[in-house]
Amino acid sequence: MNSLESYLKRSRFLRTLGRAIKADINMLHSEGYRLWKSFARSEKIQNYLLSHKVRKLHLGAGPNIFEGWLNADFDPQSDEVIVLDITEPLPFPDRTFDYIFSEHLIAQVPHKDVISHLQECYRILKPNGKIRIATPDLQFLIDIYIVKDKTEIQKRYIQKVVDADYSETGFYHAAFAVNGCFFGWGVQFIYDAVTLQDVLSRAGFSQITRCAVKESTDSHLHNLERHGTVISEEFNTLQTMVFEGTRLD
Repeated sequence: MNSLESYLKRSRFLRTLGRAIKADINMLHSEGYRLWKSFARSEKIQNYLLSHKVRKLHLGAGPNIFEGWLNADFDPQSDEVIVLDITEPLPFPDRTFDYIFSEHLIAQVPHKDVISHLQECYRILKPNGKIRIATPDLQFLIDIYIVKDKTEIQKRYIQKVVDADYSETGFYHAAFAVNGCFFGWGVQFIYDAVTLQDVLSRAGFSQITRCAVKESTDSHLHNLERHGTVISEEFNTLQTMVFEGTRLD
């Protein structure tokens, strides 16, 4: 091996090592930040519980901070949001909350974790407490793929996905909308109505009801969905299903 080849190999090795070290440092920084937030979480939880008679938990809050709610997220974007991983046991006593809400969250975690998560939600809700879940609807993808005479909103949705993620293709087809969902959204499991109802029921919930986006017979759960501010209200209504369930005992 000549000196040039040896130099190039060493350079490639050092660049690879440098990238690996940088990735590890970034991961440690991120985990360290989450650990610090976890230590600060207990005080924020206590302050919220002591200052609110009606207790409401907002999971997967992202940038959407709800007044009067305890806002939580895996990666908080604000000091007003506590760090919380829904794949772990929820850090609250039994029968703590009156309401729980999450939007486009359960699709992001494996199905087995959603089962245990909903059982945890049931545990921390008070009797007659309610959960509201908004999540992408598998039926929306089935319809947009198999229906030949597509509605204007379905056509616009396909065009939006292609223009944003597959502009090099030069044509519009429903297959891009389906692939955009699974590979663009980073989803783990997309529920249809029957499956979500069954999972909620098996977790213990009763009076399971499908609602329109932003609509509820309970004023505390009305007008909550915010995903429409990201993809437009008409597209959010097209792709999202919403269910509410109650803990009766």
